[in-house]
Amino acid sequence: MSNTGRNSPAVSIIVPVYNAERFIEKCVDSLIGQTFQDLEIFLVNDRSKDSSLKWLQRYAEQDSRVKVIDLPQNCGAAGARNHALARAVGEWIAFVDIDDWLDLDRYECLYAYAREHDVDAVMDGYVYNDDVGRVKAVKPITRELRFLSGHEMIDEMFFGSISAFAPWHGIYKRSIVKELSFQAIRGDDAMFNFDFYARAKKVCLVPSLSYHFRELDSSETRGYRPPESVGSLRGVEACAAYLKGNDALRQLVPDFDFIADYHLLGEYATIARNVCEKDCPENFTQRREFLRRISETPYFRSAFEDERARERISGRKRRFLSLLYHRRITMATVYMNLKGQWKKIEALFKS
Repeated sequence: MSNTGRNSPAVSIIVPVYNAERFIEKCVDSLIGQTFQDLEIFLVNDRSKDSSLKWLQRYAEQDSRVKVIDLPQNCGAAGARNHALARAVGEWIAFVDIDDWLDLDRYECLYAYAREHDVDAVMDGYVYNDDVGRVKAVKPITRELRFLSGHEMIDEMFFGSISAFAPWHGIYKRSIVKELSFQAIRGDDAMFNFDFYARAKKVCLVPSLSYHFRELDSSETRGYRPPESVGSLRGVEACAAYLKGNDALRQLVPDFDFIADYHLLGEYATIARNVCEKDCPENFTQRREFLRRISETPYFRSAFEDERARERISGRKRRFLSLLYHRRITMATVYMNLKGQWKKIEALFKS
C-alpha cells in the first residue's frame, strides 16, 4: 500500500536503540518489510557502545524511509522517543522496542481499522517470547473488536483486564501525541498512555497478535532490581511528583487523585517487594533502611491515606503497605519473605 496523495507519511515509527546489535536485523527487517509501505522509520541511537550505529546507518543507506538520529548523549528510552517525536510528521505514531519484531501486515491492519472507524488509537495484543525468540504465551488485548472512550480505557488499564501500558501496543493519532512527551520517570510508558487516553475520545481494540515481545534474560528485566536502580525509589518519587503536580490531567480525568494514589501504592509495593526478595544482595540492615525510607516519604504516606485507593489494593499487598505506613519495618521485611504467613508473623512481633 502506498501514499495516496499526502505529502507526509501515514505512520511514523519510533525505535530507541541502545547496545542492540544482536537484535537490530530481526527488528528492522520486520519494519522495512511491512506490507503497508507508507512509513517513516526513526532509529534513535542512544549512544550505543557496540556496533548498533553502523547497523542503523546501513539500513538508512538502503531505504530512504529510514532516518537515523544519533544522540549526542545518552537520554534513555524516554528521551530517545522524544527526540524522534519532535521530527515525526506521520498522521499516526507507532513505537517499537529494538529487541522485538512485528508481523509484516501489522500496520496495514491497524491503519485500516483507524481509517474505517475514525478513532484516536488502535491497539492489539502480542506474542510473548523468551530471550531466543521461543513463544512462551499469547496476550490478546481483547477477544473481539471493541471500542472504548479514553476514560474507559484508563479505567480498564488500572482496574480492569486490559494491560496496555506499553506504547508499542498500537498506533496513536499524532494530533494528540504532538502535545505530549515521555517523562524520565519510573513507569514512563504508563504515564504517556495516561496522558494520551485522558485526551482521546475513541479507542479501537482488535483481537490480533501482531507484535512479538522478547523478554531479555538479563538483570534489567528479570530478578532482583537493586534498591538504588533507575526503577526504584527515586523513580517512583519522580512519578509521584509528576502526577501530583499535573493539574491538566486532574481536570481531564474523573477521580484523578484516586487513580494516581492507587497507581503509586502499586509502585511503592513493587520496589519494596524487590528489596525483600531472597536474591537481594543487601543485608538485613540495608533492607530495613530502604523500607524505612519508603515509609517516611510524604508521597507514600499521602497515597496510603487515600481510603479508596488503599482498599483497592489486594489483601497481602495492603497488609505489607500497612506495616510500612505504621513504620513496623522489621515485621514488613520478614513478612515478604514468609509468603504471607501472617499468623506466624503476628506471633513473632506482638506489640
